[in-house]
Amino acid sequence: MATPNYYFWIDSLSRIETEVPEPPAPLLLFSALLVLLLKRYRAN
Repeated sequence: MATPNYYFWIDSLSRIETEVPEPPAPLLLFSALLVLLLKRYRAN
């Protein structure tokens, strides 16, 4: 069920992790929830 857009999000998140010494967990969780919401809106 993974889409290229999903891989793009993971790629950008991994880049942020490498750039930032300590990536804030809440930010990663928030972005993950955002992706889920976008998927739900597209499904409808």
